[in-house]
Amino acid sequence: MSQYIISHNHPVSYEEEERWNTESLYYEYEPGNPNAPKGSHEYRGWGIQEELLPPKDAVEYVMANFKTSVAKVPLTDSGGYPTQLKPQFQWSILSAIMAHFLWYHEKDGVEYIAGIYNIEEVPPFLSGYSYFYTDPNTKSTNKIISQSEWKMRIWRTTDPEDKGDKEAPIKLPDESNMNEMQSLLGSVRDPYAHGENPVSGDDMYQWVSHQLHSWLISNVADLERPTRNHNRISGDQWIRSHERSPGIPFYSFIGNVELFGRKAFRMKDLHGNILWCGPSDMKAVPDRDLFLHEGRLSQDGIDNIFKCSCCGKSRNCLPLTGDQRLCAWCYGTTVERGERPTLKFCTRTECGGRSSSCPKYIPTGGELVALISSLNRGGQYPVHRETEREC
Repeated sequence: MSQYIISHNHPVSYEEEERWNTESLYYEYEPGNPNAPKGSHEYRGWGIQEELLPPKDAVEYVMANFKTSVAKVPLTDSGGYPTQLKPQFQWSILSAIMAHFLWYHEKDGVEYIAGIYNIEEVPPFLSGYSYFYTDPNTKSTNKIISQSEWKMRIWRTTDPEDKGDKEAPIKLPDESNMNEMQSLLGSVRDPYAHGENPVSGDDMYQWVSHQLHSWLISNVADLERPTRNHNRISGDQWIRSHERSPGIPFYSFIGNVELFGRKAFRMKDLHGNILWCGPSDMKAVPDRDLFLHEGRLSQDGIDNIFKCSCCGKSRNCLPLTGDQRLCAWCYGTTVERGERPTLKFCTRTECGGRSSSCPKYIPTGGELVALISSLNRGGQYPVHRETEREC
């Protein structure tokens, strides 16, 4: 019989069982007390809120896979009863699952979930563009969306040929995501708990990460495993139905990107009201065109603001690099190294649309990756072939 399973050959003492049961109690939710001294444990509270707990179906999925693929035992014993993992192994798996679901609600975790659906968040291109919103109901005069009055967030689909981020978030030897998960779990443990916090091993975290990844990308639930349950949900169903608050999906950007077709804008006003719209109701107008149209600046004034000191071309994105006075292309190809994040702005549809049509526009993520790889291998890119001018 497997060493992971409770049996006659591998019994579990009362003390051992009690220890791990007590450990699980340290994560029960205890809300903060606003009347307690600020900064105290009582003021902040501890434990995991119900909406942040892993769904039962995800836990059962991982536990079942551990029994069959690691412990090498059937899901039920000869009497038809579920085989029981020893408490320490059950807690090791469960705590890693809990840590993952806490992480799925953090910035990096949300990016990971978005990657499953070939979606990414990009910042508003406020350095060089002004956004105008048209109310589809009233057809009211377009108004500029200002970040001081509205907080705008933008989600878009990645390339159609890009299969998205299909890897589990933990892939050793990179420990960054795992360390963040462990830190999150430790931060919600009862501060008055006895003994040190037992942390699952690296290999367990990586194994659980791959199992949960398989569950999350599935859109069909297995109604027969580990037990027959016709109400079981898939990972895709959990992602789409998971709520931040009643009626408010946590990953609402997924449905809105699908609804509006490849791109969705989320606007939140000073009162907390949220409005979603698509590209047909939101237009990004280059500031240089806007300033010229409104008569706020002459053509010479426009050139002074938007003319790149390297290539000599007038580019909408020049304000992005501030005192460098370089367009995103020149800055990304000649100044930056490594990941060259400024070049990501060259993939923005604001620059590739009819109102802009920048010749340096990079239409796909694949082309961006190839360009960065080429730059990092061969040094400076000949950005101005027509003039052979160097920055």
